[in-house]
Amino acid sequence: MTRLDAELVEMVRGWAPSTETELANRIGTARATRLALTYLPLLPEEYRLRTGPVEAATDICRLADLGENARGARLVRLPGDVANQLHLKTYRLGGLIALSEAVPVFENFGFRVLEELPTPLGGGAQGTIHDFLLELPAGTDLDTLIAHAGMIEEAIAAVLGGAAENDAFNQLILFAGLDPRPVAWLRAWFRYLRQTGVAYGLATVVDALRCAPHATKSLIALFAELHDPARKSRDADGQRAHFDASLQAVRGIDDDRILRLLRAVGFKPERTVRAVLFMNEENGTRGGNEYARLAAQAKETHLAAIESDGGGFTPRGFNVDADPATVAKMARWASLLAPYHAADITVGHSGTDIEPLKAAVHPKALIGYDCDSQRYFDIHHTAADTFDKVNRRELELGAGSMAALIYLLSKYGL
Repeated sequence: MTRLDAELVEMVRGWAPSTETELANRIGTARATRLALTYLPLLPEEYRLRTGPVEAATDICRLADLGENARGARLVRLPGDVANQLHLKTYRLGGLIALSEAVPVFENFGFRVLEELPTPLGGGAQGTIHDFLLELPAGTDLDTLIAHAGMIEEAIAAVLGGAAENDAFNQLILFAGLDPRPVAWLRAWFRYLRQTGVAYGLATVVDALRCAPHATKSLIALFAELHDPARKSRDADGQRAHFDASLQAVRGIDDDRILRLLRAVGFKPERTVRAVLFMNEENGTRGGNEYARLAAQAKETHLAAIESDGGGFTPRGFNVDADPATVAKMARWASLLAPYHAADITVGHSGTDIEPLKAAVHPKALIGYDCDSQRYFDIHHTAADTFDKVNRRELELGAGSMAALIYLLSKYGL
């Protein structure tokens, strides 16, 4: 059916029935009827005049799939868009998204905002659709960009919702073809380099990475080759050679230096911190036993294990199950743990759930978090054991003392 035929059918049938038919084709008659009854009466006339049934059905489905307080985004090419332009639609259950909030986000992704048309449903109470006309730099491959639209949309929605950072590194999602996760790695490496005294600013570093997408991808591939635990075999030398070869196409001296600096960060984490929620201690310790079995099966090296099973009360220190030299070394950290009231480092029982690790993977120390236990049985195993009984300051001190000990274990070892 030609576009003219489709427009004639729509004119005869009417906009609302055509939109409901399009919904039914996508999601079935029953749900389409519910969504049509909910949303179609709320869509104003100016929206209907500029939006066809196919596009309207897509907007309604996006709104209906939003969670509470969530935001969504959708990239779309519409008839009439010129070569380097496209539309970005954002969805929100609630009022308008302020332009002062949205425009900086889009600009940090590399878009230039040309115009915006908001469509509040029921005055915004039932949701809002924003239609932004965006412009991209001349020569941008829009077909490739649209092919990765799902990933880009999720990244934009995450930034709008405050779940991801808003800075120019996000351009690398569009122009270097990176997923949001490696973009976060690059952001972290840049911040590390700034702390070491490297003078290059954020915009300069992003431009260097953006102008050398192949070298940037090789950098990420090298990191993954070195550290992805899912890889059965590794070819780090091959990836290094690939990165060196990709530098041959980098023309700017500063760009080349920035890429080499990022590779020189080292990429070698010294420790991994794992949090485990053990289960079934009082009915056979099956959770602790199974974790120890899996750790041994994976041939993992555990430097230490810390158990907290005495409640979230004011910290006193740590009980340590280790050889005398290890206990003595940890005792020398007492002054560093004193601000958290956790300076008492003594030999003692660590915890039932981590005890199986001793025979399974032989950690240097098993450590039990020791806190004021005077109120423990006023709450534990009673109907009073509810979240409102938690003292926030006591919990913060306990978390701080454990975090401080983890830092000391990582920095100085055992």
